[in-house]
Amino acid sequence: MHLLTKTKQQSTMNIKILFIDDHPLQVEGCKVALQSNPYGYEVTFDAAYDLTSAYKIVNDEKRISDYDIVFVDKRMPAAPNLGLEDGTDLIEIIQKKAISTKIAVLTTHTEYLILFQLTKKYDLNGLLVKSDVNSTTLALAVHEMMQDKQFFTRTAIECMKDMAEREHVLDFYNRRIIFYLSQGIRTKNLAELMNVSQSTIEKRKAQIRDYLCIKKGGDPELVAESRRLGLV
Repeated sequence: MHLLTKTKQQSTMNIKILFIDDHPLQVEGCKVALQSNPYGYEVTFDAAYDLTSAYKIVNDEKRISDYDIVFVDKRMPAAPNLGLEDGTDLIEIIQKKAISTKIAVLTTHTEYLILFQLTKKYDLNGLLVKSDVNSTTLALAVHEMMQDKQFFTRTAIECMKDMAEREHVLDFYNRRIIFYLSQGIRTKNLAELMNVSQSTIEKRKAQIRDYLCIKKGGDPELVAESRRLGLV
């Protein structure tokens, strides 16, 4: 947080923000929205439009520590040579090198399980679903985070409520079922392997399919969706 010049009426807070996003037009829209924010902040910006450029910035401890907030787009083209699959792979690096910098994920994903896993894996200051965001929402998100509060947009909040109610579905045994199926073990062998009845396995698989919103398909579809959502 950078507190600069004082006027007779109030202090002006100068905030520096980094956008890691492969959509330049969206970044420019965010800049315009924040430059006319209702909170009196003076905002300056930098942007990295690919993971290679972003990686150079976040690995420079002095440089990344200079940002008050970093907005990271999850869905970005991978940088395999750096071991980066998407934008969120940069989060742990930022958290280690810039402990006071706020981190918010800005994403097009609306799948509840993906959003929920983001909050479970990372200690985020913000989670913004792009379809929820307008100039008012974005300015409020910055304001709340600068007040050391978390900010989630509407879809993310609904996700937290829904997943909290259903989190018990992915208990140890159901995770084991998903894992074993992903390893090619057939359903008929799971009962003996896990020392439970065949009917128990079928009931638990039904729970998993419901949790993953799979209405049609068998084990291959269950495994494919689990992989897509990062469960295996």
